[in-house]
Amino acid sequence: MDSQDKAKALDRTINHETYIARMNNDELIAVINRLEDFDEVTTALTELSIRDKELAGPPCLKILEESLGDEFLQAVAFHLLYEFDNEKAKRVITKK
Repeated sequence: MDSQDKAKALDRTINHETYIARMNNDELIAVINRLEDFDEVTTALTELSIRDKELAGPPCLKILEESLGDEFLQAVAFHLLYEFDNEKAKRVITKK
């Protein structure tokens, strides 16, 4: 691992908001789908929603329907889905 890779790894660990802001949409979706670090997933989901609400809708729906992540991640997913499609968000919560 060279010094540039170490710097990227450190940036990802310490300041994932900055790291995630530099990702493209496909990379953001990959972070969301991995569900490794819920804070990182929350940041990626929020960033994706800022860029493209339609792209963020399906991952939000999946998180809610499958109860993935922690309560905070689910709350963010609900909020973002509600902004995009409030009727769908209400239906998912009603089912729960």
